[in-house]
Amino acid sequence: MRTFLFLDVDGVCHPLGAAGRTNPFKRECMDALAHLARESGAEIVLSSTWRLSETTQQRVNEALAEVGLAACIGATPVLPLGSRPMEIWRWLRDTLVDAGEGVRFLALDDIPLEALDKTPGRCLQGRCVLTQKRTGLTHELAGQGLRLLAQQALWRA
Repeated sequence: MRTFLFLDVDGVCHPLGAAGRTNPFKRECMDALAHLARESGAEIVLSSTWRLSETTQQRVNEALAEVGLAACIGATPVLPLGSRPMEIWRWLRDTLVDAGEGVRFLALDDIPLEALDKTPGRCLQGRCVLTQKRTGLTHELAGQGLRLLAQQALWRA
């Protein structure tokens, strides 16, 4: 069984006010992400606007490597008039269509994705960790993510 983390960057690993730093990725946020990814065995999928350029994708992968994590395995598609929940659902559907096995996943974002979820079956319900823009991902929120993953029923395409 595979586990995925859908990663937004701004407000999760890059708190508001971090712009202008040599390294905008806050170490505490990255450590919390590393803990969550390692403990869950999750692969990371970029769902952030940082997926829109190769330069910013590379910067995310470098930040992941700095905390010992593998590069993102992919990025959600950019859909016309698409919302982030629909982009996550589309990635899951398109990527796992032939997998047959169920997966667990979690979206890490500073936008309340569950409130915006209009995906078939409202697939993001109970699968989101909401961060605060100014603090980003904390160890407490990483723990919440681990609990959510442990409680999830498997999702199937």
